Amino acid sequence: MRVPTARILAIMAVAGFAAPAIAEIKDYEVRRFLYLKTPCGIAPIKQITSDAGGLRYKADCPNLTAFPDGAIVECLDPQDDRSCRLVTQSTEFKQLDLMRPQQPDTATPGKEN
Repeated sequence: MRVPTARILAIMAVAGFAAPAIAEIKDYEVRRFLYLKTPCGIAPIKQITSDAGGLRYKADCPNLTAFPDGAIVECLDPQDDRSCRLVTQSTEFKQLDLMRPQQPDTATPGKEN
């Protein structure tokens, strides 16, 4: 039985060029990390270049108070979303606590001050 040459070439091409599948962190995993573990909230993200060989993402957070310039997430292992960490620290305004009225010390019941 004679097998057509085109079919043999097609099978060889598929077998020769097939590379092993490599898992990579998906965008939804980074969005889930931002939503559940940071005050950023649900944000659109884009992948940016990384110097360390991992993956870096920039998120435009809707919470501009905590992240006025956006948040950067770095994933050191491109195959494991558990390696992701927040590079940008959230902004805290501790001076706003000074504007709150001072609460008087509450007396313990049964004791005189």
